[in-house]
Amino acid sequence: MINRSRSQKVQARYDAIPEKCRTLEKLVENEKGEKKRTATEGLMWLLRGLSFTCKALQNAQENKPEELSVAFTKSYEKTLKQFHNFVVKGVFSVRIFFYRHYLDMQI
Repeated sequence: MINRSRSQKVQARYDAIPEKCRTLEKLVENEKGEKKRTATEGLMWLLRGLSFTCKALQNAQENKPEELSVAFTKSYEKTLKQFHNFVVKGVFSVRIFFYRHYLDMQI
């Protein structure tokens, strides 16, 4: 859901001026002179999200006996945590907590 809204920002920029946004590089270059760089910010957060997911899956692969939630928590601390305020950090912790309990109920 979050990534969809980020990609929609990029799509909206492309739709507005497709001739100046034929590549992602051109899109970012075109947005440089503007005060608000919505599409560039969307791309940045998409990249961060992909990095988070990649690192989590690498952690899970390297430490197979560990719970998946541990792999994602470690990944969060290395990739996204530094960019979030205390509220978002708390939301992440709550989501992981409920994820663990959700898995317990499934067994």
